[in-house]
Amino acid sequence: EKQVETEPAEQEVELAEERERQRQVQREQEHAVQKKQREEGRRHEQKESEAFVQQAIQYQLRSSFAGKLIEAMDEVSSVLGPDSVRSLSLSFPRIVVVGQESTGKSSVLERISMMPLFPRGADLCTRMPVELQLRHTDLGTLKGMCDHLKLQYDAE
Repeated sequence: EKQVETEPAEQEVELAEERERQRQVQREQEHAVQKKQREEGRRHEQKESEAFVQQAIQYQLRSSFAGKLIEAMDEVSSVLGPDSVRSLSLSFPRIVVVGQESTGKSSVLERISMMPLFPRGADLCTRMPVELQLRHTDLGTLKGMCDHLKLQYDAE
């Protein structure tokens, strides 16, 4: 049998094609890295934006008439006990969240309270009635309460 040798010109073409394939792979890898960096940047910007909005909402609530009323009610409650406020027969806004399974009801309550309160998972997680009672408190007290209840606390 005769062994056919590849001519030098054909070898150069094959080498050039191989180099082009390697450059293409490298470009694709660089593109993937850049895309990932852009996505991380967007997530970081979104997180900062959400934190800013939460701070703005908290400021507006605290400085509003409702915020002053809530602070006064918290003071009454701390002096006379938690049931004293209920006995005053005051009517405060209430929110009822209803909906089908896995439609974000717990997420709505977490956004209102600005705290991660409920478990996460692929299965059903919050299959119970929940009542949230929001109160103003200083960050030190909040952190101490979260530590006591073994809840995650993030000051950011």
